[in-house]
Amino acid sequence: MAALIDTLQRDHKNYAQLLSLLSREADKLDAGDAPDFVLMYDIMNYMVNYPDLHHHPHEELIFEVLGALDPDCLADVGRLTEEHQQQAATGLALKDSLDAVVNGAIVPLDSILRRTRAYIDLFRRHISLEQGSVFPKAKATLEDSEWQLINDKISQVEDPLFGEVALGQYRKLYEGIVRGNL
Repeated sequence: MAALIDTLQRDHKNYAQLLSLLSREADKLDAGDAPDFVLMYDIMNYMVNYPDLHHHPHEELIFEVLGALDPDCLADVGRLTEEHQQQAATGLALKDSLDAVVNGAIVPLDSILRRTRAYIDLFRRHISLEQGSVFPKAKATLEDSEWQLINDKISQVEDPLFGEVALGQYRKLYEGIVRGNL
């Protein structure tokens, strides 16, 4: 029944790919070159609309059950839950800044770079803790009945970028990833 963990880990691989693209654009900005602000916006639009709204709530169901069964996990689970809130706030602020740039507003580029680096660092550290500690503990601790309880609470939503069909707003990003030119 730990298939949910497998799905979440697959999501993490997808997010890592997007974070690498975002990092590449941040490197351009840091070097004084022109990054692809539209690409950065598209990535952040996806990140605040899928992981923050669907992926993280699924993880938090696991955290809730795991924390109740294994008090030794409470510190990590609490930290990860707080980081989900941080990621949402940081991601939304970055998305809004990128939206402003794309729409012609004057935004300090050092602010964009700082926000981008902070978001990437937070997300990567977060995934590392989940993958390295909490997910293995969940797989080892939760029984089929607990997994079923979690699965019963989950709303199944197709990933709009990495699912069977990329939705229109993510189509350009998806095609660039598939073609390998992003």
